[in-house]
Amino acid sequence: MITKIVLDGFKDRTQILELGRLNLLVGLNGLGKSAFIEGLIFCLSGRVPAGKSRDLVAECFPPRGGLVRVIDDEGRWIMRGIEVDHQEARVSEIHKTEPEEAEGAASIWECNRALLDFRYFVDLSAAKRRDFMLDLVGAIGGKLSLKKGRDMLLLGFAKELGGKGADETCILDTSKLPEKLRPIGNEWPKLWEYVASFDWPDTDASEALTKILEIAKEKKNEARLATKATKSALSELTVEKRGAEIAAEEYREAEAAVKLHEQILHDQRTLAKDIERIKSRRDAAHEQWKRLTAACDAKREQINARPTIEAPVGEEPEFDLAEAERVLGSKVDERKRLDRELGEHKVRLSVLKSSREQLDADRRALAAHQNQPMGHMMDALHGFSEYLDDSDRRSTEWEDLKSCCEEVAAGWRESVHKQKERIDDQSERLAAMERTIASANPPTDDQIKRVQMEIGILASNVERLRSGHKDWYSQLRAAQQEDTLRQQLAEEFARLDGELLSVEKTFKAEEERLTELTGGVPGEHVATAEKNLADATSRLEKLEDSRGAARAYAEAKQRAESAQSRERAWTAFESAVTDAREKFVASLTDPIKADIGEVLTAIGRDEREYLELENARGRPAFNLGWQLGDSRRSINALSHGEATVFGVAVAVAIARRARGRKLLLVEADRIDEPTLEALLEGLTKIQDAFDAVLVSTCHYPVTFHGWRAHEFNESGEVKSVDVGYIERSRSSVPLETKDA
Repeated sequence: MITKIVLDGFKDRTQILELGRLNLLVGLNGLGKSAFIEGLIFCLSGRVPAGKSRDLVAECFPPRGGLVRVIDDEGRWIMRGIEVDHQEARVSEIHKTEPEEAEGAASIWECNRALLDFRYFVDLSAAKRRDFMLDLVGAIGGKLSLKKGRDMLLLGFAKELGGKGADETCILDTSKLPEKLRPIGNEWPKLWEYVASFDWPDTDASEALTKILEIAKEKKNEARLATKATKSALSELTVEKRGAEIAAEEYREAEAAVKLHEQILHDQRTLAKDIERIKSRRDAAHEQWKRLTAACDAKREQINARPTIEAPVGEEPEFDLAEAERVLGSKVDERKRLDRELGEHKVRLSVLKSSREQLDADRRALAAHQNQPMGHMMDALHGFSEYLDDSDRRSTEWEDLKSCCEEVAAGWRESVHKQKERIDDQSERLAAMERTIASANPPTDDQIKRVQMEIGILASNVERLRSGHKDWYSQLRAAQQEDTLRQQLAEEFARLDGELLSVEKTFKAEEERLTELTGGVPGEHVATAEKNLADATSRLEKLEDSRGAARAYAEAKQRAESAQSRERAWTAFESAVTDAREKFVASLTDPIKADIGEVLTAIGRDEREYLELENARGRPAFNLGWQLGDSRRSINALSHGEATVFGVAVAVAIARRARGRKLLLVEADRIDEPTLEALLEGLTKIQDAFDAVLVSTCHYPVTFHGWRAHEFNESGEVKSVDVGYIERSRSSVPLETKDA
């Protein structure tokens, strides 16, 4: 455990800070808390925040230089500083330990750099962070049986040859591999038989994979030497190799000659067929040319046979046809009006006559019947009274009867009077109608005949004008139609003439092609090609017996290729072992995640850690951070306070596995007070993982225990107190302290 930090001029401070295992450095910013933390880092690593060069280190000391000393609980110490010689302008480094350490030996003051400066780990690239984690757990392993090792390495060997999507089946059935990789895949049974022949008890996975890796490297080197030997032996066969090459070359030439003459024969036969087709097309073009020539001649004769129709001379005649038609129409309308007026006059006369006859009939009927019903009624009344006696005549009923008859008679007379008045009124209206008809002036027959004669004259004139107009335009249309027809015939003739020229061009092209192809007689070319093919085939048969040297060379070459396949197989197997070991080691990161989760739980965080060393496609990757539910945030995406809390958890996991001193240095100024209290409480539960814990903050926690508090005041003094259990309000006075 580190118990004391002594500053002599570092950051302008000359002070001693006595440490416990858990140390809380409290005070406002700028009072010197960071000087002790940075001094501790410098003493153990030789680094200051700006870097490691002597000039940068000298900036942290006064002009004369200075020292930083760290002492542990066993009295051992390390001292580091600089000495400045201004006369010689030289800066010398001071570095001493007690007890002195042998050169090249491991230092008891060694400390993992990520524990001294967690930002160093955060700022590493993803690949370097991954290597950091693998180095951290590389010496730890599980058990690996023979069967498990075979299955794992078979899968790795398959992926080395067939890619990430391959599985064991492509090695067990090499027909699934590309043809050039099948010889390498066929080497697997021999590879595994050799590896499995060694004593293979259930052993540590790391040791087992390391042993297999050594075997693979050894066999790869042997295969490489065998490949070189076979290639060397092959190159030493100078004469045999040359003879084999010459024989193989001659045989290849003979084979090529046979194929060439076969192709020539095929081409000559194809050429003969092409010539026949060209002749057929030429004859067809000639027939088409003759047909088009005849059609052109016929069309020319048709054009010459057309009659010549001249257009009417002069401009269009000005006929006053519209005026004549208008006058004729007005006369026709006048005749219709006269007929209508005469018809209306006759209708009025007929109505007047019938009305007069009806009026005379009504008068006669009224004169004949106006007194007859009343007279009969009175005669019947007098005749009835003769049968009555005097008393009956004086009776009331009789009087009433007489009175009733008299009233009926009076009503009848009034009705007759009104009917007479109606007849008189109607007679007056008829008289007025007669006067109106008499005063009217109806058209006479002579007037109607005169209008009809004028209509006939006008109709004849209009017909004459129409006939002249129609003749002129008929002649004009006939001339225009003839011109259009002649133009169409000329266009048809031009089209036929164009087709004729095209056919002539095609005919000439076919003739030229035929002349080009038939430089000789096609049948002779085919016969020559057949003879050449027979000669080449005979030569190939003779060379068949001289291929022994070529076969020997091919066998030697095959042995060289087989040795090369074994070399490539052992190389792929070595890669598979390396990859398997790396994956096996990667599976050992679970304890690291468990340590990080333990710290997060102790601090009271709900987030859970995640650590991945491979991506979804099985390629190397590094993903580290925490997640809440499905929401993930990498360590680089955390806020400063969150990164501080998570960095403490990661530092605990590193400290439990790293060599050397176990230190935890935390700058907690940006953590809020509840989180700071939870952090302090959680660190008390895992303090045994560290030689010393230093937490620097500008906040006074409300509740904390088990810590040594170091209060920095504005006067530059540091006061320390061991806190068993303190609960204080945020408004209370500072802690009771004793001088450091």
